Amino acid sequence: MFLKQSISNGKIYLSFVQGYRADGKVKQKTIEKIGYLQDLQKIYADPVAHFKAVAKERNNTAMPRSIEISLTHRMEGTTSARKNLGYAIIKRIYSLLEIPQFLQNKQKHLPVAYNLNSIFSLLVFNRFLFPSSKKKAFDRRDVFFESRTFSLDDLYRSLDLFSQYALPLQQHLHQKVRECIGCNNTIGYYDVTNYYFEIPYNDEDTYDDHGNLVKKGLRKKGPSKEHRPDPIVQMGLLMDANGIPMAFQIFSGGESEKTSLRPLLRRVKHDYGMERIITVADRGLNTSDRSEEHTSE
Repeated sequence: MFLKQSISNGKIYLSFVQGYRADGKVKQKTIEKIGYLQDLQKIYADPVAHFKAVAKERNNTAMPRSIEISLTHRMEGTTSARKNLGYAIIKRIYSLLEIPQFLQNKQKHLPVAYNLNSIFSLLVFNRFLFPSSKKKAFDRRDVFFESRTFSLDDLYRSLDLFSQYALPLQQHLHQKVRECIGCNNTIGYYDVTNYYFEIPYNDEDTYDDHGNLVKKGLRKKGPSKEHRPDPIVQMGLLMDANGIPMAFQIFSGGESEKTSLRPLLRRVKHDYGMERIITVADRGLNTSDRSEEHTSE
C-alpha cells in the first residue's frame, strides 16, 4: 500500500492505493480515500509526509502470511473436539419457549441429582439433527457445546418424569406459542399414527382385586400403519389452523382410532380454555359413530 496523489476537479487528491498484478499487468486498487491536499493542509503541516508515514506503518503491521494446510492429512485430536453448530436456531427456540424454566421448576421438588433440562435438551436437539435412539443420543452428547455430566442410566430414569410432565408441558408450550407468534385454534387438524416395538408379546392389562381395569397395557398388536405384526402404541396429534401442534395423546395399540379424538378434545378445551373447535380428520376417524361427536364438539 502507498500514498497516491492524483488530480480531481483541478485539485490534488490523496488516497491509499494497493498495487497488484493481474493477467501479467500491474494494476492499482484504491484502499482508502483521504481527501483534497488543500483541505488537509489546514490540519497537517505536511499532509504528504504524514500519510506516507501512515502507509509505511500499516505495511509493517500487515505483513502477508501464508499458511499451508494439507487436505488429506488428519489433524490429531479432531475426532472428539468437533462440535455441531446446527442446533443454534433450535436452541434459541427452545429458550424462547422457556422449557428450561419449566423443567427447573419441576426439579425443585424432586430428589434427583441429574439435571432434567440437560437431558431433555439433548434429546430434543438430537431428534432434530440426528433422529435416533436414546442410547445414540447419549453417545453423541459431546458434539454439542453444553457440558453434560449425567449417565445413560440417568437418561433412562428421567423418561418416567418426562412422561409424568407431558400434559402440563403441552399446556406450557401452547401458552408460550400464543405469546410468541399467536395461534388460530378455531380449527383443529387431527390424525393418528403409530410406532412399533420389535417384541413378540403384548403388554398385559392390570386389574384390581375386584376385577376392575386399573391400567391398560400400552404396547399391543393393532392396525399398524406399516402393516407389521409387531405390538404398537398410537399417538393422536391435534394441530391448529397454522399447522402448529397443540396437544398429543398416547394410547394403546389395541384401541380403535375412533375413540381417541373425543377425550383429547375435551382435555384441550378444558386445559386451554377453548369453547369450540372445528375438527378436520380423515375417513378412518370420521366414521358413522363419530358424526354426532363432531357436531357436539
